Amino acid sequence: MKIAISGATGLIGSTFKEFFLRNGHQVSVISRHRGFLKKTSDIFWDLNKNYIDTKALEGHDVIIHLAGANISAQNWSAAYKKEIRDSRIKSTRLLVQTIQCMSNRPKVFLCASAFGYYGHQEPEAVVDEKSPAGSGFLADVCREWENASADLVLYGVRLVHMRFGIVLSKKGGALAKMLPFFYWGLGGRLASGRQKMSWIAIDEIPRMVDFIIGHEEICGPVNMVSPKPVTNAEFTKTLGRVIDRPTIFPVPAAMIKLFFGQMGQELLLEGAHVKPSVFLNTGYNFQYPDLTTALKHIL
Repeated sequence: MKIAISGATGLIGSTFKEFFLRNGHQVSVISRHRGFLKKTSDIFWDLNKNYIDTKALEGHDVIIHLAGANISAQNWSAAYKKEIRDSRIKSTRLLVQTIQCMSNRPKVFLCASAFGYYGHQEPEAVVDEKSPAGSGFLADVCREWENASADLVLYGVRLVHMRFGIVLSKKGGALAKMLPFFYWGLGGRLASGRQKMSWIAIDEIPRMVDFIIGHEEICGPVNMVSPKPVTNAEFTKTLGRVIDRPTIFPVPAAMIKLFFGQMGQELLLEGAHVKPSVFLNTGYNFQYPDLTTALKHIL
């Protein structure tokens, strides 16, 4: 297959690129940095000018769209919230408009989203792909992000919205930021620790996407999460046990709100029990279904 990936230098994108190349597929990078375009099949785009190299994009079987500003790179000022939103929605609209004009359209368009779509849910509540959108900044962004590509189904393209959970990797993301503190023996639950963490191991994700591509019946929203979410308190204890460190220093909610504001509230103090119903109903076999197995593999 010919696969084009935006955001291919990010944590998830680089994992996708390695996986598909290793399995004999042709992978093209979509990037605004010409220095990242190593092959003639790679694709340049410029969101500020609403430009993409349409000729280079033509003929790809699969497009995987992951590009977007990092939601945890800095506190959410009004300007950065706009960047988070615009980087996702404008890039999606550009790809959709380009695909609509193609004579040889991709068979599948997989667009990133996040379990933030469901907003904050109480620990005992369970949501899946059929559940409505929640409230909050991330929920609003995810809803608009998914709506930006909705018209593709009118052009015969199978559309999949990948609602990623908390991606666990020692190379980046939440786990990589936590690890130094836990190794120093300074780890602990966040506030009450009751908030649910719907997570997924980094090495599970390309297998899930490969499964989606191979199963034509899968379309629409898909929860990219493990079937066994945990509370933050459970996550803390499990991580401490895997690396053999104490976890006795809880972080007060007031401190998180003071230092991280709305970002800390939505990313650290809120959560949702998200069920991957699409994968469970189509027979996907999770390689890392529980947190202990995943952390031992990752670390």
